[in-house]
Amino acid sequence: MPTVSRYILIVLAVLVAALDSSSGFAADRNVSFSPLNRDALSPERGFYRGINDDFSKTSIDNVDYIRSEGSTVVYALVRLDPFRAKVLPADFLSRLDLSFAHVRKSGLKVVLRFAYNYPQNERDYLDAKDASLAMVKTHIAQLAPVVARNRDVIVVMQAGFIGAWGEGHTSSNGLDTASGKRAVISELLAKMPASLQILWRYPADLFKWHDAKIASVSRVGLHNDCFLSSPTDVGTYSENAATRATERSKAAAISRSTYYMGETCGAEPDAIRSDCSTIEAEGKTFNVSSLNRDYYEGFISAWKANGCYGTVERSLGYRLRIESATLTEGNQLSITIVNEGWARPLLARRLALSWRTRDGTNRKTILGRNSVRAFAPGARITYRAQLSPNTGYFCIAAPDPHARLAHDPRYAIRFANANVAAKGQVWETARGRFCFKV
Repeated sequence: MPTVSRYILIVLAVLVAALDSSSGFAADRNVSFSPLNRDALSPERGFYRGINDDFSKTSIDNVDYIRSEGSTVVYALVRLDPFRAKVLPADFLSRLDLSFAHVRKSGLKVVLRFAYNYPQNERDYLDAKDASLAMVKTHIAQLAPVVARNRDVIVVMQAGFIGAWGEGHTSSNGLDTASGKRAVISELLAKMPASLQILWRYPADLFKWHDAKIASVSRVGLHNDCFLSSPTDVGTYSENAATRATERSKAAAISRSTYYMGETCGAEPDAIRSDCSTIEAEGKTFNVSSLNRDYYEGFISAWKANGCYGTVERSLGYRLRIESATLTEGNQLSITIVNEGWARPLLARRLALSWRTRDGTNRKTILGRNSVRAFAPGARITYRAQLSPNTGYFCIAAPDPHARLAHDPRYAIRFANANVAAKGQVWETARGRFCFKV
């Protein structure tokens, strides 16, 4: 071969290699990912834990261990018993701020409820006292700024205030009437942060408010505190079978756009529905995001004995898993993510993609126009991003949208993907992101 021709071939080879190195590959590269075979510990979802009898008295020791036991959500009951007939003192409101600070330090979030009593037996229940409507409104006005200051670590707020346990019944001040309930829910919707979902105990009330078109009622969801505990869930739904079917259907529809949570109970031990097929079906139907891990233990034991506890644990709320990724020689990355959980994510988080260019520059972009709220259960979404010349190593994160938590990796979504060192796939705990090679 003539010397000139050999020289031209060498030059062409060098040029091809240079072009190849701009994306790292000569052709499209497809990568698959391995699923995580356990619960992905992520915020605002999963089994929740109780902390103490009164959230206003919480210490760091009450909450510091909870995340290590596999929960990110705690139930925060605030007792207002001493203040049924008077305004809340400043030191009480300061103690609430301190309790929220302890929760934030521990990497947790709370489900918040205010109540004027907490019966421990039938006598307590029959003697349960709450406050007048005027005092309830005063307390809501006082508490709203505290809630707003700590909105970042509040998952949802259960309506509370009315009757025994703050569950909307047996009010000593007549607040469990239609007008009393409507007055309290309207006050909460007007005074509490607009971004905060309020949960109500009884579906029939919520349906009436939807029909009446109460302002902001679309952000009211349901908490079922006797989930699966009888055919009617111990009075949650009607005794009439046809009415009950309609109510369940309406509740399921509302749960597709709001947070649904609660606990099981043992009020009717001969009627509980603790089999695996029921929790798997109703968890999906009602888009259940969180259940009490501590009560009722009979259900927890049954799910473990029958082999579905792990399924329930993994399915509560959202479960986002990276399914595949493709990088073209034109530097376009396509990444597909699926939601394998029972519910959509609660917060409007954005997916952030970061990568490093060939010259060592770190780059970052937001994937898509919509937040992760677009991930309804079973949704599979593919994102595409045109990237500058890259090294083929990427990281994806879904940080908390609140500024105070945005850089805390404990509040980022943990993608349900396993670490596979050989493929360069790893969850970076310290940075709250999943990284991979393509």
